[in-house]
Amino acid sequence: MADEILKGKMEMLDEALEYMDRVLSQIDGVCENLRKKEGITLIAQISEGFTAILQIVEYTLDITEIKIDSENVKEFISEIVEGMENGDFNLVADIIEYELKPLYEEWGEVFDKVLSDAR
Repeated sequence: MADEILKGKMEMLDEALEYMDRVLSQIDGVCENLRKKEGITLIAQISEGFTAILQIVEYTLDITEIKIDSENVKEFISEIVEGMENGDFNLVADIIEYELKPLYEEWGEVFDKVLSDAR
């Protein structure tokens, strides 16, 4: 049973890594569009994706050993909500670019190392 759980966690990491790579390849363009008040509907998709990735990080802590700065995450999520409520899409783009992107890059490296070490 433990092997099945580990296998499931590895599959999650692999899928999450693929997702984060797709997001990272498009994030600069998304932020540029947000600053022009275009592509605003993507904010919800990015938020949902981040929530899913955060859940995967929490579920796989035993194999990734990622330290989550909960206060920082809560703060930038709160700022995204505030930016959306105020129509400040420059703020939302900045948070995505300077908070979310580095997290995805950092976590992606950890996921990749864990997956590589397991192979």
